[in-house]
Amino acid sequence: MNNKYYNPSNIDFSKINYIQFIEKDPKNSEHNIAKYQENIFKKDYVSCFKNKIPYNNLLLTHLNVNYLGTNKIHITTPVMKNIFGINKRYNSFDMCLSFHNICSDSDIKGFYDIIKAFEYSQMVQIGLTEKTQTDYLSQIKQSDDERYDPYLSIKLPFRYNKFDIDIYNKDYSAMSIMDIRHGNMLRCNIYIDKIQKYNGKYICKWKCSYIDVFP
Repeated sequence: MNNKYYNPSNIDFSKINYIQFIEKDPKNSEHNIAKYQENIFKKDYVSCFKNKIPYNNLLLTHLNVNYLGTNKIHITTPVMKNIFGINKRYNSFDMCLSFHNICSDSDIKGFYDIIKAFEYSQMVQIGLTEKTQTDYLSQIKQSDDERYDPYLSIKLPFRYNKFDIDIYNKDYSAMSIMDIRHGNMLRCNIYIDKIQKYNGKYICKWKCSYIDVFP
C-alpha cells in the first residue's frame, strides 16, 4: 500500500526533465539519432535525444518524465471533495477533486498553485508560446462563468480488469473504488509519468495510486 506522504512543496522543478519519443521508422532521419528503444511500448517508439524543441518535433508521440533518476513524480493532495463520483468512459475511469473554498483555504490554494506550476513548467519544456499555449490541455477545469470552484481531473489506472490503486477507509475496510460517491472527502497520492501528444494537443494526466477516504 503506497500511503507515503509526498509533500508537493518539496518538488524541485529545476530537476525535472522530459525525454522525447518519436515513432519508430528506420527510414526517417530522426530515427537514426535514437539512443535506445522503449521496451514498455513494444519498441513502437524510440527515444530522441536530438536538441530540438518538442513543439517543433513533428514525429513526437510523447515525453517521458525523468526526475531524480525516476520516471514518475508523486505528490499528495490535501483533503479534497470528490465531485461527480467515479466517471467511466469505455474502460477508462477518472474522478474530479474540487479546489473547494480555494479563496479561504490556504492548503487548497497552495496545492492549486503547485499544479499550475507543473503545467506552466511543462508548457515551457514543450516550447509553447503565448500564441500556442491553447495546445496544452490543462487538467484543472472550471466553468466558463466561474460560478463554481475549479477542480482537478485525475485518472484512475485500470489494468487487467482491476484498479491499480490502494484505498483506505478506517470505517469501512471493504470499501472499493466504485463505492466512492459525490461529496466524499479524499486525500490521494497522485503522480505524472508522461506528456502525451494527441491530435496536436499536449496532455499530462495526473494518475492516482492511493486514496484515503475521510468521514
